[in-house]
Amino acid sequence: MQDQLTFRFPYSPTEHAQARSEAGLVRGPLGYAGLAALIFFPLVIWQKVKHPDVPLLALVVPALLMAVTFLVTPPLLRRRDTRRLRRENATEIGKVQTFTFSRDGFTPSDRWALPVPWSEVDKVIETKRFLLICATSDGPFFVPRHALSSNDAERLRAFLEREFQSRPGKYKSLPVR
Repeated sequence: MQDQLTFRFPYSPTEHAQARSEAGLVRGPLGYAGLAALIFFPLVIWQKVKHPDVPLLALVVPALLMAVTFLVTPPLLRRRDTRRLRRENATEIGKVQTFTFSRDGFTPSDRWALPVPWSEVDKVIETKRFLLICATSDGPFFVPRHALSSNDAERLRAFLEREFQSRPGKYKSLPVR
């Protein structure tokens, strides 16, 4: 990487919601329902063991409810988050976002006067679809992988590995395909 590397991509609330979901930041009442189902299921099994005369249906119904909760909840939470992001960022939809990476830090927008220093970055996670940068209180910043050419992705990966070498576990990268 020379002095800096810049990526441009159009803002999409859908991609933003997917990135937040992959970073584990999408929560809500439905997410807690999944946890409740996870706790409830062992209690039902314990009751079946304690009282063998309880019909098998008492096991099947909670198991089905738990499976439906775990399968349906994540897409519902992402959809709700996407609607919220569309409302909050209505003027930004489709506008080109510019991310600049340099030795001083990263700049998540042309509107930022100074880069966010690497010392303030908590962690960087590379997923199949995004590069997530967890820094400051604004939530994770994201760069879609489709915005990176393979050459630029390798240069950025090498730079991030060097930058986070002194902080093991703060940079998580996918294996190179």
